[in-house]
Amino acid sequence: MFFQLMFLGSFGPVIGTYLKDTLHFTGAEVGLTLTVYQLCSLASPLLAAFIVDRVISARLLYAALQVCLGFMAFFLGGVHEFVPFLLLFGLFALFVGPTYGLVNALSFSRMPDRRKNYGLVRLWGTVGWILTGLGMGLIWLIPGSNMNWFFFVTGCSSLAAAAVTAILPHVPLEPQKGRFELIPRAAFRVLRQPSMIKFGILWFVSGILDRFYYIATAAYLTSLGFAASQIMPIMTLGQFTEAGLLLLTGPALRRLGLRNVLLLGLGMQLLRFVLFWSNLGPVFLLLALASHGFVFAFFFAVGTIFVDGHTEPDNRAGVHQLTSLIFFGSSSVVGALLTGFAFDWFATGGVVDYKLYYLLPIGLAVLNLILAPLFFRRSDPVPGQANP
Repeated sequence: MFFQLMFLGSFGPVIGTYLKDTLHFTGAEVGLTLTVYQLCSLASPLLAAFIVDRVISARLLYAALQVCLGFMAFFLGGVHEFVPFLLLFGLFALFVGPTYGLVNALSFSRMPDRRKNYGLVRLWGTVGWILTGLGMGLIWLIPGSNMNWFFFVTGCSSLAAAAVTAILPHVPLEPQKGRFELIPRAAFRVLRQPSMIKFGILWFVSGILDRFYYIATAAYLTSLGFAASQIMPIMTLGQFTEAGLLLLTGPALRRLGLRNVLLLGLGMQLLRFVLFWSNLGPVFLLLALASHGFVFAFFFAVGTIFVDGHTEPDNRAGVHQLTSLIFFGSSSVVGALLTGFAFDWFATGGVVDYKLYYLLPIGLAVLNLILAPLFFRRSDPVPGQANP
């Protein structure tokens, strides 16, 4: 988990700024590049769900994907033309797609109590993200350095993730029963449950909002006068709050219940964009960045626990792959498209009007905050004990 989030954190927060300010892609080209990335990352979990723990173990598949990603990342740093970058970044996304679902499946399969343990394990991913952000800030202080460095960090993180995963204890594959199916029916049956559909709607909207945050924040900070060397370190403020709050996901679920914890996370999601929109000064900007920790811990992390609570050992990997594909992947495509076009819609002379830009995510955040209490009751439980 540490190296997985170090890998994702090395390019995710700054890729929009890199495409726009370093490679000088237009807003439409930025949107198209990120949309192709999301579409390609949508396709690969289908194949992963087909073969994981049936043809190859989740552990070995994850390690193989990270080795390929490491070498592709090294090469991406030297590609600066739009079409070659678009094609290679799409291929890169095909290998990224299954990794998060796989690392979650690997984690949950070893947890006796998902409510208690997931926050503790996922905390190490947050630590990896923080160290990457701080490290990138130091790299930019080196004379002659530029944003191409983050692809080198990405490649090193991938290879480290592969190395650590490869030495995990081997678990023999369970013999498969019944006929071989492209997508296990048991996994689809889980996703058809009414509670999963309701949560999927909330996750879809939040996935769009996640793209509005990650793609635009670095560019927004740049427009406010922050130096490139400051952007990733200051954005890790959200991960510092996330690190502490992940330890509280279990106690919060026990004391407040599923609905109230989700409302807390979604309420902070709205507050984050309102603070960006208002631009009341540095203190409020820092509060907006810090609120990301609440959004992740009390919505996305709790959501991952919620999803796993509906799985069984024989469908866990497939469910997490399909969740990544349907709930988050598709929303990321929509979010990347909307964000890219919003850069053009709300720009005059190449300068984005962020007062108008942030009205879009504010509206979507209000929608989610209205839907959550309609979908879930205070008494709705979150399963805690995993099946042995």
